[in-house]
Amino acid sequence: MKVQHGSKQFNCKQCSFVTKAKNYLLRHIEVKHSLEELKCHQCNFVTKAKRYLVQHMKVKHGSEEFNCHQCSFATRTKGNFIRHMEGQHGSEVFKCHQCSFTTKTKGSFMRHMEGQHGSEEFNCHQCSFATKTKSSFVRHMKAQHGSEQFNCKQCSFVTKAKNYLLRHIEVKHSLEELKCHQCNFVTKAKHYLVQHMKVKHGSEQFNCKQCSYITKVKYNLVRHMKVHDDSEQFKCQQCNFVSKRKGNLVQHLKVQHGSELFNCKQCSFVTKAKHYLVKHMKVHDDSGQFNCKQCSFVTKAKCNLVQHIKVQHGSDQFNCKQCSFVTKAKIYLLRHIRGKHSLEEFKCHQCSFVTKARRYLWQHMKVEHGSEEFNAIIEVLPQKQKAIHMKVQHDSK
Repeated sequence: MKVQHGSKQFNCKQCSFVTKAKNYLLRHIEVKHSLEELKCHQCNFVTKAKRYLVQHMKVKHGSEEFNCHQCSFATRTKGNFIRHMEGQHGSEVFKCHQCSFTTKTKGSFMRHMEGQHGSEEFNCHQCSFATKTKSSFVRHMKAQHGSEQFNCKQCSFVTKAKNYLLRHIEVKHSLEELKCHQCNFVTKAKHYLVQHMKVKHGSEQFNCKQCSYITKVKYNLVRHMKVHDDSEQFKCQQCNFVSKRKGNLVQHLKVQHGSELFNCKQCSFVTKAKHYLVKHMKVHDDSGQFNCKQCSFVTKAKCNLVQHIKVQHGSDQFNCKQCSFVTKAKIYLLRHIRGKHSLEEFKCHQCSFVTKARRYLWQHMKVEHGSEEFNAIIEVLPQKQKAIHMKVQHDSK
């Protein structure tokens, strides 16, 4: 209550930072204005905040580990362990009375209430960005309009958000590799390993009660549910574009109606979307290449090398049970089943385009309508309603 409704304000004397909590002011001064740097004596990690150094020592160099006795989860920080136990194995459930959202953690419930049902809105005065959460607004202002820049000392990467720099260093320059103990998956980023464990080896599934959509990631279900919510739509005032996601409208305005252009300095490539330019610049970067040790294949993206090894040199085979299709990559089998044997159709809500593959609809929306709308409307062909009913209700497999 002190932070939200207190009348007293604490002002930073060195910049325009203002807060209602004194500890936030002290933390701000420590991180932003302290001249002292704290260095890790085991690696090149540097920070101005003592608590970040302590956390770094625990996570990167600590010997103590907290293991979950109910699953394979392990962590070096007690806070992560407590959050895991609450979220994955806790008996208490927090239910939203305004929608179908449920969670086992109070923090997730509070963020949901603030973001989905909060009356207060934070609007950016420099662009059309708007959000119901203060943390998202602060991140937006820093990343999009902030003057401060964070440069990577090991390459040319530049960002306006410190957490993006830390994530970049973790993924691109970290020497430590995190391995999955159930398969050969390897990554340098802990959050990618956690996501991999959930998607590939997790038993928990989240089902949509209004259609056949299933996912192992709860956030994907939350985002999917917006497809069935007709109460909120974001309309473009310059054309007939409509979307259920505000991010898609913002992207549409930039690409279709924006005047700003991003030019490649090394070739004639031009785009209205900054992230497309960033992706394009990898074409000119000769520093990072991934070579196949079994043939002459070379790529600048690690995921392409992994996919190449599976398809060209892998021993596994995936067979389609409905026809003679055979492939060495599971993703190709799933793509084949969706394209050839799927009982669903994905329809564009702005034109007559129809496809059986979600990725083709996404590609169509991006190229034709300037949207990255993943949550497409799924329409089942009338003549196949009975077949779907038999498969969903009476299939024992």
